[in-house]
Amino acid sequence: METYEPAYRRQWDGLPAGFKARMLRGIVGFEMPVVRLEGKRKLSQNRSRADQERVAQALLDSSDPAAQAVGA
Repeated sequence: METYEPAYRRQWDGLPAGFKARMLRGIVGFEMPVVRLEGKRKLSQNRSRADQERVAQALLDSSDPAAQAVGA
C-alpha cells in the first residue's frame, strides 16, 4: 500500500478492524508465467491533425535519431 497506493493509507486506517480482517483474508497470491510481452505506444492518433503535426515536428526537432525517425 505504501508503494502503490499511499493516498489510500488514511482511508484504510479509518476502516473498522473487522472489515479490514475480512478483506485481508480475501487476498490470494499467485504466479503467472509470461509467455508473450507486447509494447505499445500511443502517438496522438486520437488528437486533431494540428496536434499530430506538432507532435511530429517536436520529434523531428529532437536530437535522438529514433525520435526523428518516428517524426518522419
